[in-house]
Amino acid sequence: MGYKTGMITTMKNRVFSQLAYSLALVLAITACDDSSDSSAGEPRSVQPAISRNLPTTLEQSAELPDYNIYRPADLGATGAPLPVIVWANGGCVRYDAAWESLLDSWARAGFVTLAPTIPADGSDPRTGLTSVEDQASAIDWAYAENERAGGPYEGHFDLDRIVAAGNSCGGIIALSLASRDSRVSSVFVLSGSSAIPGSPEEAAAAVMGNILVPVGY
Repeated sequence: MGYKTGMITTMKNRVFSQLAYSLALVLAITACDDSSDSSAGEPRSVQPAISRNLPTTLEQSAELPDYNIYRPADLGATGAPLPVIVWANGGCVRYDAAWESLLDSWARAGFVTLAPTIPADGSDPRTGLTSVEDQASAIDWAYAENERAGGPYEGHFDLDRIVAAGNSCGGIIALSLASRDSRVSSVFVLSGSSAIPGSPEEAAAAVMGNILVPVGY
């Protein structure tokens, strides 16, 4: 499509692996511990997320238009509901291919990632920039699908482990979402700040002052 930057396309896979590891640590802080089964009252052995290399699939949902869903091919592969990552692209564009290696690495580790992608109508992904509301709507979708009887995702999402993540402008979105949406349990910022460049310190502080969950940069 020509929207990838040279810098992103030449990044090495090991860099993406390190970033995925950083996010796994953030998730671990937010009680991402499946070592016990409350229903049985007995401990069980679960492979740590960072050592998983699950087969993955990339799909879309009619109920979440213009988003890609990166997930393990088997939604039951970990033996537990899967944490959900709502991702916001750099530049706030609707184009996720530049970050595909990173997003897929999270799916291999056992997370479901929802990322804005090129609009189905073929419009320019650099227009109609994504917003906090877009990222919140992805969480809305996860809640609805997790409860939809007979749906493919029923009971497969861990709604206590929802991560807002993003790069650059997407990082600003993720932090802003966490400052106002109590459904977010942690934040991962690939790069970015809590306010657009040139904003007064008070604007950035107002966002960070309302975030009560772990943030990984």
